[in-house]
Amino acid sequence: MTEPSATYAILWRAVRERRQITFISKRKYREAYPVILGYSADGEEVLFAYQAGGHTSPGNKLPGWRCFPVAGIRDLTSRKGGWLCR
Repeated sequence: MTEPSATYAILWRAVRERRQITFISKRKYREAYPVILGYSADGEEVLFAYQAGGHTSPGNKLPGWRCFPVAGIRDLTSRKGGWLCR
C-alpha cells in the first residue's frame, strides 16, 4: 500500500479535529463537514462529507451527503467552526 497523499493527510486531521473544510471539486466551490475518510474498493482515496454550502452538481440540493474522490480536491482549507451535532 502506498503512503496517503498530502490532501488525505489534511483531511484526516480535519476529520479528527472536527473542522469544517472548503475546497474545489469538479470546478465547484464546496463547504463541508468531513465525516469518513478511507479508500474505495479499487484503492482510490475518498471522502464522505456533509456538504452544507457552496455549489453542487445539477440535480443535487444543499445541504446533503456527498462522496468526493480525494484526487479531485483542490485548494483545500480547514477551519474551526460549528459542527453537525454537539
